[in-house]
Amino acid sequence: VFIFASVGAAIGLGNLWRFPYMCYKYGGGAFLIPYIAALIVIGIPVMALEFILGSKLQSGAVRAMLTVHPRAGGIGLAASILSVSFATYYAVILGWSTIYFVASFVHPLPWYTENDSQVMVKAEDYYYNDVLDRNGSMSDGLGDPRYLIVLSMMFIWVLVFLSIHKGVKSVGLVVMITMPLPFLLLVILFFRAVTLSNAGEGIEFFLKPDFTKYNNADFLVNGATQIFFSTGIGQGILIAFASFNPKTNQVRNAFTTALINSATSILCGFVVFGVLGYMAGKMGVDVDQVLTHGSFGLAFIVFPAALELMPASNFFAVLFFLMLLNLGIDSCFAFVESFCTVVHDQWPLGSLKTLSAMCSTVCMLLGLMYCTQGGYYLMDLVDHYLSNYCMVFLTGAECVVVAWLGDIQGYAQDIRDFGGDRMARFWVVCIKWITPLTCVSILMYTICKDFADDGCEGYPAGAQVFGWLMFLGFVSVVVLGALFPQAFPAVPEGEDHDGQQLQAELDGAFEAPLPPSPGLPPKIDEGLDEVAVKQELESS
Repeated sequence: VFIFASVGAAIGLGNLWRFPYMCYKYGGGAFLIPYIAALIVIGIPVMALEFILGSKLQSGAVRAMLTVHPRAGGIGLAASILSVSFATYYAVILGWSTIYFVASFVHPLPWYTENDSQVMVKAEDYYYNDVLDRNGSMSDGLGDPRYLIVLSMMFIWVLVFLSIHKGVKSVGLVVMITMPLPFLLLVILFFRAVTLSNAGEGIEFFLKPDFTKYNNADFLVNGATQIFFSTGIGQGILIAFASFNPKTNQVRNAFTTALINSATSILCGFVVFGVLGYMAGKMGVDVDQVLTHGSFGLAFIVFPAALELMPASNFFAVLFFLMLLNLGIDSCFAFVESFCTVVHDQWPLGSLKTLSAMCSTVCMLLGLMYCTQGGYYLMDLVDHYLSNYCMVFLTGAECVVVAWLGDIQGYAQDIRDFGGDRMARFWVVCIKWITPLTCVSILMYTICKDFADDGCEGYPAGAQVFGWLMFLGFVSVVVLGALFPQAFPAVPEGEDHDGQQLQAELDGAFEAPLPPSPGLPPKIDEGLDEVAVKQELESS
């Protein structure tokens, strides 16, 4: 169940459209080189670190970072706020997917046109005008709310609440369905995509490196940031999930989760580029001329257009958007579960069910601003600063604190037990040097590039100031946490998560668990001798 939850949190919408879009933009197979390098030196090491922190310390991000260093609680709190900030607009994107899913049952599809050469134009018109009713630019303001998007987003938040309202028990039940189902749907779409006419041209574009795209450092930065996007590091999610797992070696879990995540991205690449090759053949253009609307356009313009041209278009449209919903819902409730775990750990003022309801309601209300005519541009702006600034900064800060202020050699014991001294030394180098220096380099490059390009997408100066204030807000949380550690109340010993007990509760959802041994408190690990048990009982 833990692997299912971790894989479900890591694999999301970014695997289906951002990864293929980055490959499309930066030379197909050429993009895989920085991507795989970043996976080895950043993705897997930081995932292992967060799994180890959560599992060993049996707590959410704030308490885990406070245990590492008493002035590091702000990093854990900022990471949890970041994850729930992602959820506010992630649910809106899932709301778009819900609209398309329902529309897929209409025959013919709403973006149908008798002229095949105009299907992309019709799909673009349906997305921007019928669904979003998008303003001409951000300068036009937020405009009026789109009530269909509001209702769809509310439906998503109901699903999120139902998934997390019982904590790890309800999450465990949900991921047993929502994690395997997208893979089944993805495999069906894979075989459909690779058998389309002209699909081979698109797949060749995906696999064949085009090193002419290596004309600046963008491909390196985006190769690294794709790992941040797709693994879920730096957001407190992995720490929260691992805190509900027994205190076992977590390195194998990190390898398993990271490799499944990357393999899914590659599989999505075959599906997407098979469809792009098909569309290139239908449009009579080269593959590199098909996609002109960014990563959102890939999911909501190119794919709907391609599905409309296929035989059994409604059937495959239903499968595609059902897959989008299943891929996204796991990540969405993981964002919220991470935040709820931190709040319930640190300030246990009410039941987890009440906390989940309050968090879901607040996120839904904040998401209303993305449901407007100008919400598309606001979402693009917020995503830019949260992903390229805040997430990178927090990951680097987390590694610096653990490596330079914490007991990194103690945490490296899990690595040593799994892969020996050489792997442990490599892991320490990655956490201590490579990841922090990479994060600093990405931040400096992004700052310089934004100033050179008049900010994110050339949006108005007021919008750029808003983005910078968001970033500085996250930095302030980290700084204030270091200056005022007393702001985080001390939690009595023994109130951390009991991973063994919670694992038994999860297993009990599927089969009756064995009764606990009488007379022994649940915190005593199995295998202790009689003297150790006696000492533990006396200390209790």
